[in-house]
Amino acid sequence: MGMVAPEQRIASAFFVVFGKYGDVTRYAQERGVCRQSIYNEAATLRNALATAQQENDRLCGQLRQADEQRAELEARLAQAVVIDARKQEQLAFVGQARDVTLRDCFERLEVLIPGQTLSVAELGRRTKAAGKKAGELLAVLDEVARTNALDRGSPARESRRASATPGRRRSSPWTPGRNASGFGTRSSTRCNWFRWAYRASSLVECINSVLRMHQAGHRRMTQGLLDLKRLYWNCHTFSAGRRRQTTPYERLGVATGLALVENAQINT
Repeated sequence: MGMVAPEQRIASAFFVVFGKYGDVTRYAQERGVCRQSIYNEAATLRNALATAQQENDRLCGQLRQADEQRAELEARLAQAVVIDARKQEQLAFVGQARDVTLRDCFERLEVLIPGQTLSVAELGRRTKAAGKKAGELLAVLDEVARTNALDRGSPARESRRASATPGRRRSSPWTPGRNASGFGTRSSTRCNWFRWAYRASSLVECINSVLRMHQAGHRRMTQGLLDLKRLYWNCHTFSAGRRRQTTPYERLGVATGLALVENAQINT
């Protein structure tokens, strides 16, 4: 059977579907073919259109399914965390600072990324290097914090504060109303120093509360590990109380945060 031009098949289907009585016969006579050929061409076109519609419906279904999969993957990607070597280092550093052993850190990482976790020995080496870097950072930060702490209670700062608020009278709790010989001013200065002082026993107990937890799960305490703990807790943000949303360093005038812990890491 010879090939029929698409235009002829469309014309045949038009006369078969929309033609009036006798149009098919006249069209067949014009082309010099029998009436059955016109009906066959119309049926062929109708079958081709039905097949194309089915294929179009199938492709549309695949497209919808692909869109749903893409939306699901995008939602999962928004919550995904890439646990590369750098992120494993961070977990080990924070874990050591919070009294979690390297073996426990390794086991937790194995649950998340089986077979891709740094070894316990490698985590230990990187933690040791981070502790050394933390000691270098603490030498700078402690000096700034110490200077700011001393400056808060200095007489010069008290005089600047008093000059900035004219007419404000500060009565001494020890000698109220006595300022003739300057004794009240000196007492106010001493009180301000005491305001920024803390009990040594309280500070020691605060440190011991951290070290005892570490000694419960570790065999020894190195200077690097102690520096790493001190850097972490000095940059730790309080979550409750009157000091919430601040860190110990920030309260001493050192603009810092947990980002300093990342500076203690050694690039791989």
